[in-house]
Amino acid sequence: MAALLIVGAGKSGTAIGRGALEAGIDVRILESRPDHIQEVETQLGKVVTTLGSGIDPIDLERAGIRTCRWLIAATGSDEVNLVSATLAKFEFRARNRWISGGENRSTIKDFYGAGAKTVRATRRSSSPTGNHRCSW
Repeated sequence: MAALLIVGAGKSGTAIGRGALEAGIDVRILESRPDHIQEVETQLGKVVTTLGSGIDPIDLERAGIRTCRWLIAATGSDEVNLVSATLAKFEFRARNRWISGGENRSTIKDFYGAGAKTVRATRRSSSPTGNHRCSW
């Protein structure tokens, strides 16, 4: 089964994880905040979670990037997303996507140099849970 590593367990990362699980994809999530780890485990159930940073190659390895076909960087920081996707592509040879959610847009041009494609999560409804549409 194909595996997906999501860096960031916020609203976008959780929504993407839910969509991937529904599509039959093995989901792993790397998150730096312990409370978000517990929340995503409660919401999604069948995910492998790892506490760590998307900019640390050791944490990416602990999260299982070597066995993942894809990485989606979905943190609120463009810099973290950029570094995660760059490591995924050049160090671990994973395909990568970036959820544009951070505050600094100056890295977008650099990010394309890392071979990533931008994916924008779009709201499906105005519910407080932040439902997002995701297609595979």
